[in-house]
Amino acid sequence: MAVLGLIVFLFFVRARGRRDSRLWLWTAGWLSIVAHFAVELWSPTSPIWQNVQACISIDALLLAASCFIYSQAMKRLPARMTRTVAATLIPATLLTVNLAVIGWPTGWILALLVAGRQVLAILWIRSSRRELQFTGLSIFTAMLIGAWMCTSAMQGHPEIVVYGLLCEVYLSTALNFYAFGWRSSIAVRTMIAGFVAWAAVFPVAYFVSAMWPNFAADPEIWNVPKFFVAIGMILAVMEEDTRVARSLGEDYRLLFESNPQPFWILDVETLRFLAVNQAALDAHGYTREEFLQLSIKDLLEPKSREVAVENVRTGKGKQHRASRHLRKDGSTFPMDITVQDIVFQGKPCRFVMAVDVTEREVLQQELDHKAVHDQLTGLPNRALLSDLLERAVRRTRESREKIAVISLDIDRFKRINDEYGLRIGDECIRRVAEALVVQMRALDVVARTGGDEFTIVLTGLKTTMTAEWAVRDLIKMFAEPQIVEGYAIQIAVNVGVAIGPDDGDDAQVLWRGAERAREQAKASAPGTAVWFSAELRKAADEQTQIETYLRTSMDDGSLSLAYQPLYGADGRVESVEALLRLNHPTLGLVSPEKLIPIAETAGLMIPLGEWVIESACHQLLMWKARQVPLVPVAVNVSGLQIMHSDFARRLMVTLERHGIDPGLIHVEVTESVAMRNVEAVSAQMELLANQGISFSIDDFGTGYSSLGRLSELRASVLKIDRSFMQPDCSKHAHSIVQAIITMAHSLGHKVVAEGVESEMQLGCLRELGCDLYQGYLLARPLPADEIPALIGVVHPVFSRAVQESSEGLHLVASAGA
Repeated sequence: MAVLGLIVFLFFVRARGRRDSRLWLWTAGWLSIVAHFAVELWSPTSPIWQNVQACISIDALLLAASCFIYSQAMKRLPARMTRTVAATLIPATLLTVNLAVIGWPTGWILALLVAGRQVLAILWIRSSRRELQFTGLSIFTAMLIGAWMCTSAMQGHPEIVVYGLLCEVYLSTALNFYAFGWRSSIAVRTMIAGFVAWAAVFPVAYFVSAMWPNFAADPEIWNVPKFFVAIGMILAVMEEDTRVARSLGEDYRLLFESNPQPFWILDVETLRFLAVNQAALDAHGYTREEFLQLSIKDLLEPKSREVAVENVRTGKGKQHRASRHLRKDGSTFPMDITVQDIVFQGKPCRFVMAVDVTEREVLQQELDHKAVHDQLTGLPNRALLSDLLERAVRRTRESREKIAVISLDIDRFKRINDEYGLRIGDECIRRVAEALVVQMRALDVVARTGGDEFTIVLTGLKTTMTAEWAVRDLIKMFAEPQIVEGYAIQIAVNVGVAIGPDDGDDAQVLWRGAERAREQAKASAPGTAVWFSAELRKAADEQTQIETYLRTSMDDGSLSLAYQPLYGADGRVESVEALLRLNHPTLGLVSPEKLIPIAETAGLMIPLGEWVIESACHQLLMWKARQVPLVPVAVNVSGLQIMHSDFARRLMVTLERHGIDPGLIHVEVTESVAMRNVEAVSAQMELLANQGISFSIDDFGTGYSSLGRLSELRASVLKIDRSFMQPDCSKHAHSIVQAIITMAHSLGHKVVAEGVESEMQLGCLRELGCDLYQGYLLARPLPADEIPALIGVVHPVFSRAVQESSEGLHLVASAGA
């Protein structure tokens, strides 16, 4: 019992943690054998309990054999078939044996039960002939033993049924192991021999007791086959584990040796290498014998050795440490290494997996270079220039020298792109970049900071005279046409200069000052140079203050709207135009002419435009609450705003949120914006016009409109630019305005005359049939509270004009009489 308990424990330990159902079935089989021996220790006196003991003991032996059989058969039979066979054949076998043990029924009835059980077994064996082996031998054995059992049962010997079934199931177990086991394995041969002997024990024991009833054999003799089976099973498990370990060892050896990534193992104490693969040898240029004579110190750059040694000894930083390694020829290369603790050759070691990241490092260097350099010219870009300029200013401050920041652009560069194409334009940019690099000193910085913009930093200047010479040479350098792919292209540059510390000792201040001066040069006389001055500094400071205010304090109350009425031919207000006003806390009133360009440059036109629309809607609600008759409010929309794909939706959402009738909002777009982006603007106009919103083209006559392009827009009003409103109504201006009005009326548009400042202008415009009038003669931009008093009231100027017209008609009529 103790030996069998140890066997069960051994199989349980082996099966634990494995997904091997065979071992679990073996464990269950030996548990059944232990149960058989445990029941045999019971000595009941009652005949009934003696039968119970015999049934349990024999059932345990049959269940053990069943577990052993199915541990092998399940490898070949489908899972569903295996479960079905077990669910039918095992109960039939146990029922037959138990009836034979208790001695009821007897005779031919028991023989019929045995025959039925054997037929069931034969049918299952036959149905599994494709999956199983030795089915013919199995069927023959079942028929032979079945005949023996049936004959004995009919002769009144039911105990033969018990011996026969036990013999059959253990013989079947031997056949299963022989068919599916490792026939060349000593362990399996031992198991098969044990099962055959075990099967033979039962008929031999019966015949011995029948032939020699007085023969007393030691009961342990009959248990010898069991131990052979147990020893064979244990050896089989050990052989399988050894084979798996050997296979894994070979796999790991192949993985280590053949892996394309460098591997090595080093001793924690000595730091010497104990094993290395071919990839590591190839990467470092050593032979295996040479490599195994080295330590980790021999592979690393001197500056990283101490840290690496410390990491190896302490086990810190094991994951993906970057380091530079030395080849045998002395060259270096980067590697990422991952370290794991292992036990190798009985001592603590480090297993190192390495990756050569040379390509990654080169790619990273290229990406880093591209991130701070212009791809077309190879010059530093704005990001790198900012850092270089900071360093240059710091060195200048320490050396008490001067620094010059020169900002230049190519005058009318868009014309070059339009006339010659983008390829020629790019070549011009490269030519300018090369010329600047050649012209400047080695210690100077040349950067491309925009499409056609360059910035030069001159350092180490003793006086400003050096900067003046450099600027003069720059302008002179581009005096002659540049020959680009056979084209003679005249390139002129606009130059702005700021000197430090004269114009400031901050890098960004000097850079902005130079750009401000360049913009001034471009506006005043293209192809010239402008030096940053006190006036420009003041303008730049004001621009900075206004931009900062717009970014941080747009809703503090300094922004407001003024409203300028538009009068119809009857002298009454037909609509008002909302005009933006800024009362800066320190700069005072800022004109729209200054405010709008700053907002556009700072990228604030969209939020500023939305503020205007929100404020206009809010004012309409206030007038409505005061029961003021509402007239449409015109709001000016910038090109950036209307070309935004979300403009129409956001405008409609704003109107719906305030509950404003779309007919009360009039959108004004300048002619230059509308004509430059006809497709984008017309798409937005189409969406909003379908919702009831009207559009007008502002500053008409200053752009490049054509009748064909103008007809594509859903505008209903044209506003004649004030530049055509001559005070004396000159014949030339009169003809232009008349042509505009005639054209607009032919397209179904109304016409607004802006800048009406004299009664003579008003009279001329009325004669020409102008529809609406706007200007200081009629009303200046007014606060919102003053607008209600004008609604519905005829302007006095129109009253006088009507009166004078009536008097003129009366005089004409009198003269005719």
